[in-house]
Amino acid sequence: MLQATGIRRVATAWGVAAALLAAAATLEAGARPIRFYRLAMEEGLSHTTVWAVLQDKQGFMWFGTEDGLNRYDGAGVTLYTRNASDPNSLPYNAVSSLAEDGAGDVWVGTDGGGVARWVRSKDSFVRYSTANGLGSDIVRALHVDKKGTIWIGTRDAGLDELDPRTGTVTHHRHDPADPASLVNDSVYVIHEDRAGALWVGTNAGLSRLAPNGGGFRHYRHQADDPDSLGDDLTVTP
Repeated sequence: MLQATGIRRVATAWGVAAALLAAAATLEAGARPIRFYRLAMEEGLSHTTVWAVLQDKQGFMWFGTEDGLNRYDGAGVTLYTRNASDPNSLPYNAVSSLAEDGAGDVWVGTDGGGVARWVRSKDSFVRYSTANGLGSDIVRALHVDKKGTIWIGTRDAGLDELDPRTGTVTHHRHDPADPASLVNDSVYVIHEDRAGALWVGTNAGLSRLAPNGGGFRHYRHQADDPDSLGDDLTVTP
């Protein structure tokens, strides 16, 4: 039954480095050496290439891998994968990014299937793709801002702004004729600062979007300015 929905439960031994690192960090510096425990395929992880890690508000660890989404509870792994016959399953097995919203739902960026929202109360997914208005199905970054807006960084179609209440998507693309547009359409990292400004890392510089809008301000490498950005490639693709 679980397999038919694209969800599979796998028992594992205690021990994932990311989970225990958080606990180890609470120890006073120098109290004792930090020990790392590994969660590998032998313990239930679906793939050894992990692209994204998230600890949700309930303490579960989420691992986005090259072949499936893994949720670890300290004693076992729940694996979410694509099921072609189930529209409520994960849309694509390669998971590139993760973010949690205020309701405790987990947003999942994929490397070819757009974005999926894991609805905690239903333990199933709602899909968002180019068919629903996204600029691209190849997602590299996700961020949920203070207002609950979902920001989606794509590999080749800029930055998408998704209103989860209405499903409306606003595209932010690079326009050579507009100096206030996004600096480049390949987005690899999104960060919101304390003031609510959004920082967007691309493969051709860094863009900042003020909380009141007004377009993007750019930061790029300048060979004659030692105080400029060190390199236009802000995050390695």
